[in-house]
Parts: sequence; structure tokens; C-alpha cells
Amino acid sequence: MSTDALARRVGRLKGRPRQGKATTGNDWVQAAYEVDREKRATLALVAFAQALAGTVKVEAPLSPVCDGAMEAEPPAPAPPPRGAARVWSQTVRPGPHDVLTWDEAMRVPWLQES
Repeated sequence: MSTDALARRVGRLKGRPRQGKATTGNDWVQAAYEVDREKRATLALVAFAQALAGTVKVEAPLSPVCDGAMEAEPPAPAPPPRGAARVWSQTVRPGPHDVLTWDEAMRVPWLQES
């Protein structure tokens, strides 16, 4: 669409009253409609910005099956106890699948390559 066609279209729309706008002669009613329109636009912009930023804190609705009564989840099982600390030496080294804490790893002796 050319700019001339857009200018003609805007010119035609300027003469018409806005759709949905109250056409009363009362200035107070007109002002109330305008404030309401600005408020809805502001709320829509804030909701859009929050959605973009990912800061909307909305709780998920409860499913109708639960009917608001959630059962308490059983506690997670305790991890198995760690075995006795292994003693690493020059010949017995930790493998690639051994899980070591920092302290255990620091107690493993260095290999002396000659």
C-alpha cells in the first residue's frame, strides 16, 4: 500500500467517531471512558513486559481432580551411607567413575614419573 493511499485512508477515518467510544455530550463521561481506556492499555503493557522478562509470578491452577486437597508427598529416601574411606596409593588409583570429595582427592598421592 502506498503512502498516498494510507494518507487518504487516515483522512477518511479522522472524520468518523471512534467505535466503542461513548457519544454522549457529557464531558465527565467522556473523561471516565478515556481514563478507563488508558488504564486497560497500561495494564496490557505491564503484562506484556512482565511476560517478556519472565517475572510473572502466577501459580498453576489446581486440577479439578484434586479439588484443592493435595496429599503430602512422601519424603525422599535418604542416600545410602558412604563406605569406609579408601586408601589410595601409587598402585591403587581412583578410577574415572569413583566419586571423591575435595578432601579425599587431595589425599591421593601424586604419581612420580621418572
